[in-house]
Amino acid sequence: MAKQLTTERLRACYGPALGFTDEVLARIGLFLIAWARLEDELELLIWQSSEFPNPGQRPATDKMMASDKIDLLRKIGLADVLVDDAQLIRLCNVMDNLLRFRNAISHGVPTPQSADGKHRAKSISNYPWHGEKRGRPIWGAPLTLEHLDKMLGALDAIYEAFSRGKLMSQLPEKLGAVVKSPTLELAETASAEVVRDGLIGITYYFP
Repeated sequence: MAKQLTTERLRACYGPALGFTDEVLARIGLFLIAWARLEDELELLIWQSSEFPNPGQRPATDKMMASDKIDLLRKIGLADVLVDDAQLIRLCNVMDNLLRFRNAISHGVPTPQSADGKHRAKSISNYPWHGEKRGRPIWGAPLTLEHLDKMLGALDAIYEAFSRGKLMSQLPEKLGAVVKSPTLELAETASAEVVRDGLIGITYYFP
């Protein structure tokens, strides 16, 4: 019988070995849950801007990866929302960074911080461990409280823009307020910084 996955067992696996505190583990979980909610809202927005599936019909978005949905939103725009294309593209760019961070956490290999503290703990995905050629680019997610908080803040800003997307009468005002406020600018800057930091020194453990 499989052993029960408890908080204590998670601490035993990821705490001492990788240096992850309970606060870091909690933020990782929160980020993944919040991203899943955002991706659900993203699909609803695409339907509203193109066509809702009929009952019993499989929607075209069902077979799309998250990156494809973001690209599609860039192309079709948002119906009945008074924001220009440049602002929508900025929102999609932040979602790109959030998705890279999410993929590095979900599909990557966690690595501990170096003994001298120069290299942060990361989760690294698509690394050519044996010199092979990978089909996707390498991504690294820095797993520090500072970086996780930045990405949670960026995700929250985007989710605030897109949440309640099913109520289109409320969305234009909400979205317009977010894209014109410093919130989006901070989310844009922070998410880009975290993605950049994730690639710094990525070959330290795997030269």
